[in-house]
Amino acid sequence: MKKLLKPLFTALFAGMVCTGAKAAEPQVINIRTNDLSMVMSVAPNGEVLFHHFGGRIDDASPAAGIKSYRRTDHGTDNLAYSTMGGRNFREPALRVTHADGDMNTELRYVSHATRTLADKNVSETVVKLTDTDQALDVELVYTAYARENVITTRAVIRNREKGPVTLHSFYSSAMPLRAEKYLLTHLHGAWTREAQVEHTLLTHGSKSIASTRGLRTTHAENPSFMLTLGNDRFDENCGEVVAGSLAWSGNFRLNFELDECQTLTVLAGANPD
Repeated sequence: MKKLLKPLFTALFAGMVCTGAKAAEPQVINIRTNDLSMVMSVAPNGEVLFHHFGGRIDDASPAAGIKSYRRTDHGTDNLAYSTMGGRNFREPALRVTHADGDMNTELRYVSHATRTLADKNVSETVVKLTDTDQALDVELVYTAYARENVITTRAVIRNREKGPVTLHSFYSSAMPLRAEKYLLTHLHGAWTREAQVEHTLLTHGSKSIASTRGLRTTHAENPSFMLTLGNDRFDENCGEVVAGSLAWSGNFRLNFELDECQTLTVLAGANPD
């Protein structure tokens, strides 16, 4: 039986309302299109955990009870937006130096809300986070296009500290995935031979697709990708695929990090370099 290809678009950039509650109360965030769901939950300590991107789930409430069984020395849970600090040992989506010199950032849940936009096909979910010790806020904005089965993401960072905050890296989106294998398909090229297709089976460690050419963003590398999940062979007719494209006209970086627990974390945004 053929499976539907499942696209995801990651972008740099009055309906039902789910109001925020105390972090200790079970909270589930289920962003849905006609056929897809992106599911997150709030842990008892206020961390926002990422659980699922794939087939639509109408009742995602069981996600609120999911616990991590990683050993303490293994550290990183699957966070919706990882930071430099705490027990995160992966490439962080956000790395800053605070006004007082502190380089540690640990985000905790404040609230989330979903609203339907003027185009009834489109809904927007905003997840608000704040640092445990510093006056730094992050909003994760997810826009879901129901018919197209596309979800765009962007991050808004606000400084309320008493001095400047230095942003070292600030990816627009972060997404942990779980599969037995990951086959990366992307485009590269040069003058007169643009858009050459390349397939790479990801191994443990990190692989990046990046540009530091300024406005010539797609001259050599293209800020788009496809990930075939659970298979080491690319097939245009069947299989489970996550596809993403970064809407950003400057230096970019897509980072794919596969850890020892077989979790692949995909980061996309402005190039930290």
